[in-house]
Amino acid sequence: MSRLIHARSLSVALAGLLLPLAAAAQAAPCATRSSVTELRLTLEEAEAQYAALDLDAFQERMTAADQTIRCLGEPLTRAASARYHRLMGLRAAAEQLDNDADAAFAAARALEPAAPLPTRLVPTGHPLQLRYANATPSPEVTVLPDPADGYLLLDGIADTARPVNQPTLFQHIDDNGSVLRSVPLAPSTPTPTYTLAPDRRQRSGVFLGASLAGAGLVLGTTGFLVNRAARNTYDAGDQTSSEQLDQDRRLVNRSGAAAIAGAGLSVVGGSILFTWAL
Repeated sequence: MSRLIHARSLSVALAGLLLPLAAAAQAAPCATRSSVTELRLTLEEAEAQYAALDLDAFQERMTAADQTIRCLGEPLTRAASARYHRLMGLRAAAEQLDNDADAAFAAARALEPAAPLPTRLVPTGHPLQLRYANATPSPEVTVLPDPADGYLLLDGIADTARPVNQPTLFQHIDDNGSVLRSVPLAPSTPTPTYTLAPDRRQRSGVFLGASLAGAGLVLGTTGFLVNRAARNTYDAGDQTSSEQLDQDRRLVNRSGAAAIAGAGLSVVGGSILFTWAL
């Protein structure tokens, strides 16, 4: 037990040296796409190093796991996400970052509530076991807007509810199943930007505006053409009776009114369309 505590204290000093390395790894470009299997193997190696009390190698493997996530070419799984968060909790605890450890443990327990902290990593009765068992998933979430293309995966789950006080593994998957973006997010890290899908009200507004403008165009055009023909007939003066003259006059008036109404309807529809399409 004392070896474990001593190793964790030593890791605090190592953290200052490893942070620049971690930042460089986060900025490193992806020469190739990684897989969930590669992530699983990297996390297994990190677990082995932690169990062996080699905190230096453990930190290096977790930094490698971060980069693997950023370069993933396939969707994450719930199990891989939970495993990552458990190890990130142990990493934070080793650096004496208690709040970060609790948040990571809560993220893991939200995904796998019944899964314990493995005793091969932390012995039974150790305070970390109690901390893990008491970690409570955050009930507060931020609902992210739907993307215009594809869908979002949060910790391997197709969802848009991002926990407010927990780390999250964010992925944007396109309609063909390809990964557009994959990144670990700390609770304070802003959600990556992406093109948003129009919301339901916007879609309804655009549909209503387009429908009214189209109907107005049809009505106005028809009214104008009928009015033009009716006026030519009326102006020709070929009516043989006063009754026919009245009919022609009514047709001119009604078709003119239809043309005006159609023009007005097009203006209203165009205004609605313009408002919601922006």
